[in-house]
Amino acid sequence: MTENERNDRLAVDRRTAVKGGLAGLGLLALSGSAGSAAASNGADKIYTSGSTREEHTLDSRVDGNTSEAFTLASGTIKTSTPTDLYLMAQAETALWTNVKATGKDQSSGANAGLTCWMEIDGTPVPVSHDYPNEWAADRQAASEVVFNYRDFRVQTSFLGDIEDITDDEEYLALWLQTRSTHGFNWAALNLGSGDYDDSTNVHTVELKGRLAVYADDNKAQAKAVVGPRTLLGVPAKLANDASI
Repeated sequence: MTENERNDRLAVDRRTAVKGGLAGLGLLALSGSAGSAAASNGADKIYTSGSTREEHTLDSRVDGNTSEAFTLASGTIKTSTPTDLYLMAQAETALWTNVKATGKDQSSGANAGLTCWMEIDGTPVPVSHDYPNEWAADRQAASEVVFNYRDFRVQTSFLGDIEDITDDEEYLALWLQTRSTHGFNWAALNLGSGDYDDSTNVHTVELKGRLAVYADDNKAQAKAVVGPRTLLGVPAKLANDASI
């Protein structure tokens, strides 16, 4: 085989590999924020994405206070009966915490975070069905996953001593801002029966979230924001005795 023939053969192989790789994804029908494409097993795959910034106003002086649940991404999928569904999510989050302590034996703290979960037709999808347990008291808690969280606190034991020998007010201030992407996977078993029964075999899949912020005094600040995110659902046929 001549060098030109080898080059032509390699070019054909590369085109074939690219074509095969794209076809294997089966979820390239993206339009705006959502899309789906038919798969060979008679069910759709689902892919949705979003980039709208989510920031919810909270009373940051109440510890444990969280926002109302909101939808980060959603889509509709038609499945065969019964079938299982892999659900995968990624979300970019940004957390800000700012604390400041003045004087001796003073403390300041702030925390911020994002919790996410999946729902099918309004029903939470548990990570594991072994609830109730020490982590989860009910189905909702068993479905929720912490995507990002920071608890930031500072306590001084020396500033008062410094202030005694200077004319200036002494204080310790610390500010942190982070931005990162986190993800998690869920599996829903037996769509079309049981927990996910629907006579039309058309299901609405949603990635839900809840923000939390807390600052323990008026010198501290906390903020949490959700940015770009994606939701991917892939039908599968797990073993008949599969459990999660």
